[in-house]
Amino acid sequence: MRRVAVYAVLAQALMSATWGQDPGGEQVWVVSLDREDTRRAAMHVRFQGSFDVPAPVVLEWEVATRSDLGRCTVLMTVLSPTGEQIFGGETELVLRENSTEGGTFTWDSQEIPLGESRVHFQLVQASGQELTTEMLLLNKFALDDIQQRLDEAGAAVASLRAHVADLESETPISPYVGMRLSITEDFLAWARSGQLNSMELRHIARYAGRTVNSLRARMAFTSMIAEENFVWPDAPSLEKIQIRDGTFAAEGSPVFLAGMILNQNEPAQVERLVRYGLNLAVISRPHAEGWPDFGEIRDELDPVFEMAKQHNTSVALQLVMPSSAAGAVGANARPPAIRKRTRQSTRGYTSYLSRRTFVHSLIVDRRPRFLLGGEPVVAAFRREAERSYVDRFTLNRNWRTRLASFDEVGIWRDYSRPPYQFDWQVFHRGLVTQHYSELHDTLAKDAPALLTQVALSEDIVTPGGSQYGVGQEEVGAIFPVFGLAAKATPYGAEAQESGERILYTMARSINPGSPVFNTAQSPVRNRALHEDNLFEFIHARVWEGAMEGLSAIALTAPDPRNPGRPSYLNQPEALEGFATANLDINRLLEIVLAFQRAPAELAILWSDSSSIYEDGEAFLPSASNAYTGVSTSGLKVRFITESQCRNGELDGVDLLIIPNTPAFDDKAMAAVEAYVDQGKPIIRAAKPMPYNERGGSRLDVVRFGNNTLLVRGTGRASEYLHAMDAALFKGYIPSKPRAINEFGYPQEGVRTRYIEVDGARYLYIINLRTAPVFTHLFGPYSSGTDLIRGESIFFPGTLEPLRPMLLRLDTPDSETEGEGDALEVSTPEINGGEGTPQGTRHVEVKPLDSDLDS
Repeated sequence: MRRVAVYAVLAQALMSATWGQDPGGEQVWVVSLDREDTRRAAMHVRFQGSFDVPAPVVLEWEVATRSDLGRCTVLMTVLSPTGEQIFGGETELVLRENSTEGGTFTWDSQEIPLGESRVHFQLVQASGQELTTEMLLLNKFALDDIQQRLDEAGAAVASLRAHVADLESETPISPYVGMRLSITEDFLAWARSGQLNSMELRHIARYAGRTVNSLRARMAFTSMIAEENFVWPDAPSLEKIQIRDGTFAAEGSPVFLAGMILNQNEPAQVERLVRYGLNLAVISRPHAEGWPDFGEIRDELDPVFEMAKQHNTSVALQLVMPSSAAGAVGANARPPAIRKRTRQSTRGYTSYLSRRTFVHSLIVDRRPRFLLGGEPVVAAFRREAERSYVDRFTLNRNWRTRLASFDEVGIWRDYSRPPYQFDWQVFHRGLVTQHYSELHDTLAKDAPALLTQVALSEDIVTPGGSQYGVGQEEVGAIFPVFGLAAKATPYGAEAQESGERILYTMARSINPGSPVFNTAQSPVRNRALHEDNLFEFIHARVWEGAMEGLSAIALTAPDPRNPGRPSYLNQPEALEGFATANLDINRLLEIVLAFQRAPAELAILWSDSSSIYEDGEAFLPSASNAYTGVSTSGLKVRFITESQCRNGELDGVDLLIIPNTPAFDDKAMAAVEAYVDQGKPIIRAAKPMPYNERGGSRLDVVRFGNNTLLVRGTGRASEYLHAMDAALFKGYIPSKPRAINEFGYPQEGVRTRYIEVDGARYLYIINLRTAPVFTHLFGPYSSGTDLIRGESIFFPGTLEPLRPMLLRLDTPDSETEGEGDALEVSTPEINGGEGTPQGTRHVEVKPLDSDLDS
């Protein structure tokens, strides 16, 4: 028996404010913000995205269950723009195993208040346990009001522009002011184009209104804002970009490059980049069938380079493989004929670029995936198998096969035989590496001064990515620029982690002398990212990348003719966050580069063998969790590969972290064992390394030393974080300022880095959680100046989400008055009831250059 109840709890004041309005010029828009399902049940709510009032609001929900849940209730709650509950509904139902139930909530749209309301759906068991939820954002607004707000914003922006023009004759205007004013002007112009819907117009009207008010206040209090007091130096000419000390440089000066992948290679977009304070344009062309048509290239690209010369903008050209060129073996496959065509096409574009100025680099391939096949490849693989195993008996024993001869060797894509899979993938990767090596050598002869790169995807750290034949270590060592095309993925719900940051760290670990360039063609905005936090999301992503070694980044340019195309920058807040980060980083570039070039104190073991073994299902998530956990310790992290272990690079590692690594190279294993024998500290997963690189069982495992710490539990990021805290507490590695809670334990989700430069102490800190965090700072420092925003920061204090701070720390009293004080903080016993303090953790607060560093 199902009972449906719908009720309203409108406050009297709210009713009088909204109900009496004429609904004729009003619209309602509905957007899904967030959904959380569990293994036991999933919920999906269907709705019409937009409609004119007085059409009814109809929300159709459906619940699918995987187990017998019994009596449950679907609750629907609507919160007004002020957070008050104004509507609600509930449906009682009985859910059985593998069943699907649905229902509908309907109410009069005229009763919905103007503004943003939130609709919360919950599936709750009779016991009160919440099983699944979905959150919707419901916008109601008057069309006449939008038009009025756009007109008012347009007039205010025009007045501000005239005021800025008058001021510029007497004093320089901050590039931050010019950038924000330009973004607002452009989006208002797009609003007048007639190509945007009412929801997009409302968004622009809100942004423009907020920006105008902010700029007026900013210009009124110029002397109090750090960026306004900064005298922006003359930008070096970007006519020729070079590599110096692992970063890009122009006229001998380092430069951080940020810009856009242009739409249809329009020259006018270069001028727009400059108005936003950006300095990099990326143009895209398909690989030609053989030598490209130079007449066609000149007609399309010459105007872009002329505009770049006029506006001092660096231009990179990326070549993409047309989808029609995919091979028969699989998506984006590259049979030998296509690879030959790629070389011819690339040489043709190189010839064109060698005659141009303001060329940054050539991206010879973007997000490559190889699934090579065909008789020539199979024949070569057979020869390699015969060379490696000599006779078929050895081959069968290793591959666990029953082949009658080597003629039966083939490409089976059989992942149930790890030894075979290792041999095939290593051979496959060798073919791809040879292709890129030959291509690089050819281009180096044709145009020795041209910077080249391959833009690798996130496949290189994704389970199953090893199948595609592209090795980050091999390809990264070939080209002078370490290229990436890593998508901007949303942060997680708790200890958030940037999907790209691990790739930047990997790139710097493999080839520290190569700049890292990410042409991050961004996806459609995640539904959890509302306009209010888009600035923080993009601003933090660029800063996080720069702190880990990113030297250049390009996102897809906004396109007013196609507002729904995949680009975060179609939203003005995101574009402002991106441009602001570029100005920030270039203003503080010397300090940022000091963070990039600082030696790593921690190394995470990276195993290509384990990436191949069972498609890396066990290793890659564990390595990612290890990276997330230990990178919040205040210390710099790197990866160390099997080949680097064999080459003796473990000698320079202070502390080694070993994630769940089922397969590992025998020779690299010997280097790790020697590391343990020396008594050096290790944090490791409790699971051993049971297999060699081919997946064969080994008799020995890495021993436990006196300074070995085990990561217990499931190997979550938080468990690596606490193992790292134990290593610091035991003195295995010197401590540095880092975020801690009131009990002295590490603050999960708050990342810090510390360096000293010319006697000054700098701390980078960011809260990667979704909510504010009250944070203490370990060590003698309790205050500093945030160089990004010019604010004084004190600890303990509250850190807002996704707000990077680069602090120049104040000299602590202990350095001027003598020894630091001992701080005793209570810590709850792990197994104690109700979190009652059962013990005391003793933390010695001393200057970092005294006993704490010994």
